[in-house]
Formats: sequence, structure tokens, C-alpha cells
Amino acid sequence: MNAAAESKAKVFRFGPFKLDTNLGQLRKHEMPIRLQEQPFKLLLCLLENPGTLVSREELGHRLWADGTFVDFDHGVNAAVTRLRRVLSDSAESPRYIERVAGKGYRFIAPVSEFSPLQPAQEVEITPPPQAASEHRTRRASSRRLRILLLHAASSRVRRPALLAGVTSLFIAILAMEWMALRTPHDPRLIAVLPFDDVNGDSARAYLSRGLTEEVITQLGRVAPAGFGVIAGPSVWRYGGAHPAPQKVASELGAGYILTGAVQREASHVRVSARLIRARDGLQLWADTFDGAADAALTMQADVAASVARAIRGRFAPALALAHPQPIDGEAADRYLRGRFYWNQRTEVSLKQAIEYFQQSIARAPAYAPAYAALADCYAAMVYSCYVAPSTGFAKARAALERASQLDPEAPEVLASEGYLNMYFDWDMDKAAHNLERAVAVNPNYATAYDWLGVLNTAAKRFAAARTAFEHARRLDPASLPIWTDLAFHLHYSGRNEDARQELQKILNMDQNFPLAHFWMGRVLSSESNCSGALSELETASAGLRDWQPVIAAHGHIAGSCGQPSRALEDLRRFDEIARSRFVTSYGYALIYAGLKDKKQALIWLRRAVEERSHWLVWIRVDPRFDTLRSDPQFQQIVAAVFPRK
Repeated sequence: MNAAAESKAKVFRFGPFKLDTNLGQLRKHEMPIRLQEQPFKLLLCLLENPGTLVSREELGHRLWADGTFVDFDHGVNAAVTRLRRVLSDSAESPRYIERVAGKGYRFIAPVSEFSPLQPAQEVEITPPPQAASEHRTRRASSRRLRILLLHAASSRVRRPALLAGVTSLFIAILAMEWMALRTPHDPRLIAVLPFDDVNGDSARAYLSRGLTEEVITQLGRVAPAGFGVIAGPSVWRYGGAHPAPQKVASELGAGYILTGAVQREASHVRVSARLIRARDGLQLWADTFDGAADAALTMQADVAASVARAIRGRFAPALALAHPQPIDGEAADRYLRGRFYWNQRTEVSLKQAIEYFQQSIARAPAYAPAYAALADCYAAMVYSCYVAPSTGFAKARAALERASQLDPEAPEVLASEGYLNMYFDWDMDKAAHNLERAVAVNPNYATAYDWLGVLNTAAKRFAAARTAFEHARRLDPASLPIWTDLAFHLHYSGRNEDARQELQKILNMDQNFPLAHFWMGRVLSSESNCSGALSELETASAGLRDWQPVIAAHGHIAGSCGQPSRALEDLRRFDEIARSRFVTSYGYALIYAGLKDKKQALIWLRRAVEERSHWLVWIRVDPRFDTLRSDPQFQQIVAAVFPRK
């Protein structure tokens, strides 16, 4: 191309489109779109004068050379009609081309212009020479998928594309990228960093966080066998930090990084995303998606299904792309708010989450994820002793039954069912079955692996428990609760020295993490280190105010260490709390066991059985009841929780 031609070459971007005058080509999401000569010239004229009225006469002269005999009015109308069809624009509600009656047309969307000779401004970065072959492979596979995507979407372009649709679209593209890009040099793990909220509206931060969670969940389900997806708890700390890819790779062991941003406008939401190879910062893929602002979760079901079919051949049997469920905008908004509060795990936030999920269900009674999330809230309320097991687990069960009717193979539903099987039904075999089904559907579901570790520890299957915890930790390497669960597994399997070392690693990362202090106190207590154990529990209580397991542990240790007055004080604390809320009978039993009051300990354990206390699943491995194990009454209690089959 000569210098004169180079100086005139331009690239215009608007929405998902790019017009390249050098190539004479219009692209959408980087995929070529066929556009006839006259509509192309008309679009170029409008883009060169964004926001400016261009008369019909001027457009006519640009479309046809002087001396050409043609009906200008009819020709311009036909070119505008064809162009609008390609852009999916509407004369009644234009997004791009506005008609000014009797005068002409104006391009009304934001337009960016740059020279194609400035690669730094291009969305896609040119790879270095050593990556040329790899880059060509990626471009070819991406191009094939984009053609399939366009074909799938073309029959429904007038329906709004919603945020979860956006999620599934670029997840499908990422899945194709993985097959072309993986190399022996890159860890087979991807970290999805928290999506930036471009608007900076803290009151609506749940949108970007909710989208990040959805991406992580969907990626976990479609990732190729052996390719891991880092779980949410390990990535939340990077929100707003924009860390270097190499830093994330070093801290999480990830080979690939996905970053994104969410921007809300009056009637639309725009999501951009890009995939980066961590070892060299190479941008492998990038795209931008638009969706309607009145809904943030569902999408065109036919597009998602078409994308799944397009890549199923590559991933079968690993691919399990969920078929999206319809949900209106307000219901989706309530659901995302509920997820935001659920993640905070306090009593107040859990109650707020329950309210939001109930509101979402009221508007969208067929939306399975809201029922599953509601069940998890009730289960969390029971786990922290905010409500009685018989009350909270019954509500959780009712919500899960409805979720299972709507989406029986959803991994979240299966895992939550396994959780209830373990903690409320005391059916370890059924719990294992459901949790294993959950990880079969989503091999990257860290929470399900963690619960499998908990289950196998309670069932005294210690080798299987260690494997499950290690798998969970690989997928969620920065999750301190998972590290802590591994430590208590070591404690319950009689490996106190290993447990203490794991807990010390946690405290080296966060010296104020209360659960680590709680379990360190438990470990030290089993080694008769009374002062150290009580000190650790008192440190834990500062971060776990009135958490009943801490009170019970403190009372048990005080009684065991010959400090009955302190143990009795903890019993009085339980009595005080019981005046206004539920208190676990298992906690009372622990304190009486520490005081060596065998009669009262057994009375309270029988009450714990009656109330279906979830803490009873630990009765076979909890060393604090070792002094009672030979008693026939204690053995009857164990048999009630773990009946022989």
C-alpha cells in the first residue's frame, strides 16, 4: 500500500462493530459481515461525521459518481434499509442511524477512530514471533466458533441479550481458546478476577460481583478435563487492584487470567472481557457484549444451546453447559442482591439474603438457582446455630425439593442436598452419592470437594478426606476456611503435629483469622496445653462473637483443666443466650463432659439427638467425648446417628 493510501486508511469502532477502510470490511465481534458496496459507503460517510446531520443529497453523491443515472431517493432509502438490517438497528428506536425527516441521516452512537497502523490501540495484541503458530491456531478456532455464534444468533437478533447470555457466550469462546492454547509450560488453571464496575456505584456492586460468580461457575462446568478454575474466595481480594498477571500466577498457580468490566447505561449493560496468558501477559482473546439493562441473569436460550452444540464435539463428555432459564429483570436483580449478602455469612446478612431470594422467587417461581440459594441460607443459619436444626433444615429441604424439581442435575442443588444428607439426615452414603454427582457435573466445584472432605472425615474415611481437601485447596488456594478444614481433618484423624503446622501456615497468612485460632485451641487442648488452648480460644472469640462452638470449646477446656468456675460461666452464657434464641444441646454436653459430669453430658447429648443437631456427625471422632465412649448410653447415641446397615 502506498503512502497516500496509508494516510487514508482508517478503522472505526462503534458498539460491537469495526469498520476497516483498508480491508473494505465490516466486522462484528471481530467476525466479518457481508455488506454490499452502497451500504458500506453510506456507513463510512456517516462514521466520518458522527453526530452530524448528513443530507440525502450528500449521501447520494458519495454513493454514486457524478453522471451516474439513478433515483437518488430510492437508492439512499434502499441502502439505509440494508445497512440497518446488518446493524440490527430500528428506524423507530434507532441505536445507530437516526433519520431527520426531509433532511437526511445522523450517526448517533459513540464512535472511536484510529489508524490500522497503530496496533497498540487494537483490541487484539499481535503475538511475539515464537507464538505465531499458536496464535494462528487460536485465530482459526475462534473464527469457526464466531461463525457458529452468528448463525445461532441471527434468527433472534431482536430479542434482548441478557447478562447471563453474555456470560455463556464468552465462556463458550474461552472453551475453544483453551483447546488451542494449552501448552506443557502453562499450569492448567484459570483465575477469573473480579469484574470492574466501570460506573463505580457501590450500591450496585452486586452486579459485577454476581457476574464474576456466574462466570466462575459456568467455566467450571465447561472446562476441559484436567483444566481447573480458581474458586471465588481466592480471587475476591484482587477486586479493583488490577494486579500483574505474573503476580496472580505466582500467588494462585494460575496459567491463565480472565479480566472483565461491567458498564451500565440507561437501557443497556456492556460487558467486556479478555483472556491473558499469565507467564508473559499475552492477550489471547478479547471481546465486548451488550445486553438489556432491565435483566441481568438470563439470556436467549436458543443461542446458549447453539453455542453448546457448536463446541460439544470438542469437549464431550466434559461439556455440561446449562440451558438458561428465563427470569425477568426485577427477579434477577433480587437474586444477585441475595448472592451478595449470602457471601457475607453474618446472621444479619443471611436474613437479608433470604428476603431477597424470596422476592426473586415470588417474581420468578420457576427459577431453580434462587431456591438452591435459599436452601443454602437456611443451612448456614443452622450451621452457625442462629436457628434450630429442625426449623432451618426443614426450610432448606423444602427449598431444595423445589430446586431439584426444576433442575435436578444442577451441581449446586446436588451439593446442597448432600450437605443436608450429612448434617441433618445423618446418611453418609447418600451424602457421598450426591456430592460425588455434584463434582461429576462440575469438576471444578471447590465447595463440593470441601464438603466431601468434611463428610469423609466424619465417616472416618481419612485417606479419601485428605484427597478431597487437597483437590479443594488446588481449586481455591487462597481460601483460609478450606485450609482450616484440612487442619481439623488432621486433628480428628489423630495427626495433631501436622494439624498444628497447617494452622500455623494460616496464621502466618492472616494472624487474626478466628477459625485458625479456634482449631489451634482445640489441638492444644488435646495435648493438655491448657493455658495455650484457652488463650487461642479467647483470641478466636474476638472475631466470632457469641459463636456457640467457641463458647462450648472454652467451657470444655476450662472444665478439663481444673477451672470449673470458668466452665460454669460459659454454661451461664448459654443460659443467657437461650432466653432469646436457640442454643445447641451439643454445646451444653461438651461443657459437662469437660466438667466430668457424665450424667448431664449424656442427658444433653440425648437432647441433641432429639433436636437433630448437626454437630452430632462428629461424635465418633471428637476426642472431647473420649471419656464417655465405653458407656452403653453413649454407644446408643452413636448408633442413633450412625446406625449399622
